[in-house]
Amino acid sequence: MTGGGDPGRDPGGEDSLVHEIALTPATIHIRDSKHPAADVLHLTPATWSAFLKTL
Repeated sequence: MTGGGDPGRDPGGEDSLVHEIALTPATIHIRDSKHPAADVLHLTPATWSAFLKTL
């Protein structure tokens, strides 16, 4: 995954979840940084915004 993702830190150790998020004008890409070969979730900006409003 490319596009300026921010892998962040893993403060919780091996069992914690860490995700990379790459923002582009048309799509937000999210993946599990511990399993980079796994599927990537692709969201539209509208869907991402709606999700963030639920937090």
